[in-house]
Amino acid sequence: MKTKFRSRAAAFVISSALLLGAGAIAASPASAAGSDGCTKNDRNHWVTVRDLGYPGIHTGPGAKYRKKGTIDFDEHFRVYCSTKNGYGNHWLYGKKEGSSLKGWLFAERTEPGYF
Repeated sequence: MKTKFRSRAAAFVISSALLLGAGAIAASPASAAGSDGCTKNDRNHWVTVRDLGYPGIHTGPGAKYRKKGTIDFDEHFRVYCSTKNGYGNHWLYGKKEGSSLKGWLFAERTEPGYF
């Protein structure tokens, strides 16, 4: 009886470990999870949007990532860090002013901010 219980317990532990490992493999890229994709620290840096086309704030540093929201012309974006993606485009990670919306903004849509 004891052996049967140990076998089932061991099978449960192994199954759980395999399932958790598979979940980690299937997870989104680290850069899509937030600032993990940053390669440069840009703390206390603000930019102002200069694009009339409502640029998107994305889940990762690239247009291929899901758009979480948009930012309007002349709105401000607080930059925490930045990176260049695989295409050489400069992306900023930060937060839209007056909002809790955080994500990635294409740097070419901005100019130095007001702070």
